[in-house]
This record gives sequence, C-alpha cells and structure tokens, in this order.
Amino acid sequence: MRQCRRLLPSGADEGEGGLGRGGARATRDATSFAAQARAKQRAEKFTKQGEKFAQRERVCDVLANSKHARDGPLRVLRDARERRERVKIVTRHARGVRGVATAYVEAFDKFSNMILTDVEETYSVRVMREVEKERTLPSEIDGGATTTETKTRILPKLDVRTRRIQQVFVRGEQIVSVSIPPSGA
Repeated sequence: MRQCRRLLPSGADEGEGGLGRGGARATRDATSFAAQARAKQRAEKFTKQGEKFAQRERVCDVLANSKHARDGPLRVLRDARERRERVKIVTRHARGVRGVATAYVEAFDKFSNMILTDVEETYSVRVMREVEKERTLPSEIDGGATTTETKTRILPKLDVRTRRIQQVFVRGEQIVSVSIPPSGA
C-alpha cells in the first residue's frame, strides 16, 4: 500500500474507507438488499426447475414408447434399442444403394429418423479416373507401317470405403431397410 500511495488521488486516506485495513466499511442500502433477495429467489426457482426436469422422462424414451413404436415395423427398432443390440441399416442416395451401416440405435421417431452410436459404415463413392487406351491404326501414307494413337478418357469408378463414426444422425428418407444381424456375425 505504501508503494502505491503515490498513485492514489490525494484525498484517498486509509481512514476514509475503502482501501485501508482499519477503514470503516460502507453501509449497504435497501437496493443492495433487494437485489440480493431477488438473486436468491432466482436461484431457488432454478433449483426447483432442475429437480422437476430430472424427474421427467427422457425424450428418447418418449419417442421409443410412442404408439407407432409399440406395434408395426418400428417395434424392431424399439426392441433393438432396449436390448442394446446392433442393427444393420442399408442407406441410399439418388442413384441407388449408398452403403450399409452397423450401429446401436440411440433414438428414433415415427419417420425413421435415427441417432446411431458406434457406427461402422461401408459405403461406395463414385470416383472419376483417367483411363488411357492405345489404338494401333494402319497408316495410309506408308503401305505397311502402323501408327499408335493414345486416347485419354475420364471414366467413373465405384470406390468402396469403410469408416467408423462415434455418433451420427440419419434421415429416415435415406434408409432402405433396417434389420438385426444374427448374433454370430
């Protein structure tokens, strides 16, 4: 404090309250007490809301226990989710089957939108590659000589890839089929 005294304004003394150890504390006014009371009320309100939210059923459970999931084809998904079994999902793109994913179902809805965890996906990608083709042509200028002509064409090729994803959301519109693979596979 002594070293910083020269930085303080000339009217700031230790005895006037704010900076020294022995100074008198400023008294709180009514607005300060009211603000403290409001803050306590807000904290109590959030604590009660937290307890209420903890008692509510999880959204994933609500979707899985809906009317659509108890009967019909979505029952397979519900059973697989409850038993924590991996499911095999065939996905599509605009030109046909895109690939196959094997994963655990975390959540789903009546449109077959799914949240999958621990996903192992094998999918195909169309890759453009250059192909050189050589042709041997008889030459018209020289009677018996031949010439070689090389043509380069760009052709599509399907490349099969595999990847692992921790968690993914799949739109139901892209799903072709869902099945539970045999336990030995």
